[in-house]
Amino acid sequence: MVHTTSLELIGVLFLGKCWGEKLIRMDISPQKVSGAANSAHLLANLKIDGEDVTALVDTGSPITYFVWRHWYESTAPGGCEKIIYKCYECNPAPCREGPKKQFEVFDGTRVTLFPHSGKVKS
Repeated sequence: MVHTTSLELIGVLFLGKCWGEKLIRMDISPQKVSGAANSAHLLANLKIDGEDVTALVDTGSPITYFVWRHWYESTAPGGCEKIIYKCYECNPAPCREGPKKQFEVFDGTRVTLFPHSGKVKS
């Protein structure tokens, strides 16, 4: 039950979205995202608009998404520093929410996203 609950929570957290225009190369590494995890996720450390974030690499998904700082800090003050993914905020802040769309990721978790573009450094 605990594992299912944490997966549902992760699905709620991710609210930013990035559409890629160019191919970028990035280092990926397998990491456990929680102490209770029985398997590792592929993660990539990136710098987006000057902010350090960690992206979950889902090879079965055409999208890249991030935790939206404005939203997450309003629900869990100081929480962005406690999660492995960190958080992203648009520049200038806060992000302007566009049309929202729901996606399902590799483990069945659903995430609600809106489009946003930024500059990525790997």
